[in-house]
Formats: sequence, C-alpha cells, structure tokens
Amino acid sequence: MNPAAIPPRISGSLEDWLQGQVARHADWFAQRPLLLDVGAYHGDFSRRFIEAPSSPFREAILFEPNPENFIVLQKAFAGDNRFRVEAAACADKAGNAQLVCQGERYTGSLLAYEGDRPGPRNVHPVAVTTLDQFLAESNTSRQVGIIKIDTQGNDLRVLQGATRILRAHRPWLVVEMLATPRFVNQAKPVEVMAFLDGERYFMAAQFNEYYTATGWLAWFDASFVPSEVFSMEATANVPRPTIAEMTTPRQDDSSLGNKLRRLFQSR
Repeated sequence: MNPAAIPPRISGSLEDWLQGQVARHADWFAQRPLLLDVGAYHGDFSRRFIEAPSSPFREAILFEPNPENFIVLQKAFAGDNRFRVEAAACADKAGNAQLVCQGERYTGSLLAYEGDRPGPRNVHPVAVTTLDQFLAESNTSRQVGIIKIDTQGNDLRVLQGATRILRAHRPWLVVEMLATPRFVNQAKPVEVMAFLDGERYFMAAQFNEYYTATGWLAWFDASFVPSEVFSMEATANVPRPTIAEMTTPRQDDSSLGNKLRRLFQSR
C-alpha cells in the first residue's frame, strides 16, 4: 500500500496517530509483528494494537514489575496466547532492584521520587532484564515492530538496554518524556533525543502533553521512527486542530472535522 494514500491522524492521541501510521506503513510492520510493552500497567496499549482491525501484530510481550498491576494483567490476558506477561522491570543492565511506588500504581519506578509525595509508600523487590537479553533468551524469532516505554524516568536506560534490537529490527518507538523533575536521575527529553539521534532515529510525533498548574510542560509522549522511514514526498504542512476548531461546527456538516467535533461535544 502507498503510505501517502492514507491521511495521517493528528487530531487525537498519540495512539490514534500511531494506529494510522501502522496502516500507512503496513508492509513495514508486516515484517515486524512483535510488540514490546515496557511498563504495561493494565495492558491497554498492547490490547489496542493487537486487536485493531487488520493488525500486523501477532504477539505482544508486556513487562510489568508492579505485583498488583501484574495480577491485573494476568487475569486480563489469561488464555490468550497473543499476549505474554512478564513480571520484570527493564533497564540498561540485568539484575535485581527495588520498585518504589507511592500514590497511583502507575507511578512506580526504579528511581527514587524527587521530593515528597502523598500516599502510602510501597517498595517491591523486582527482577530486572534488558530487552536485548530477554529477546536473545526467548524462543521467538519474530522481529520487533513497536517498543512502547513508560517507566517513570527510566526510559533512556531501557533504550540503552535495547541497542541490538534498535539496530537489527529498527522498531518504531513510543516513549514517555518527563520535562519536569519527578524522579532522581530521570532522563531528560534532550538526552533521550540525543541517544536516539545517534541510533539514526528521528522524533516523528509529540502528543498527550500535560502541564503543571503553573503552566510548565510536565510530560508528553513522543514517537521516534527510524530515519530510513522518513519521507518528504508530501511537502504540505498542516496544524493540529485546536479544541476550539474541533468544537465549532462548520456549514459542511458531513466533513470529517464536524464528525470529530460532534464526538468531542458528546463527551
């Protein structure tokens, strides 16, 4: 399929954009049917891309070190051999570590929190692997098409532990970027960008931005794509629709824009 024949999705979430790009580059992903989900939480990301219509992905491996979240994943995907759940954290070195969680369960990290946080503090001993080591020791021969990483400040170390995969498989990447200090020694967005630039990746999209109450950028999700995928065959640039544009109807009520506005107004 010609990628230019399918318009990109830039008006929703990063997941919306990525699902459109997977369709646009179906031939690329058909050769890379394995999805790695690091910091899977409840598995929503993996489920969406495995179960999408005409999905090229045949298997997802979900890494979730928080024991409470892991139990949820086990129950959610029990009996479905498309999903493999691993009770492990990922980093740049294999071994053992402590997962610290205070507050919401999705905030657990191998890094200490920066400053005080509300809520009870739980510490869990966890096994740590690298993606390179895990894949080398697994029995899968499938190529990796997407790596999604959401590890609360530890994302650069996960990437550093996956350099063989990045170079041999050339997967697309989804990475949480923390712009404000939340964890001790967390990776800065510029550090993640510099590392991936050295691996011949470029930042293709930024979505799901959150800001502090005082207006500073807090975090966002970014997608990085192998440089060989990049194309300027379509040179026109379009802005992402604003909320006002998506909630103000136009005269042509049949347009895609107005369908999106009606969707947002119904929420």
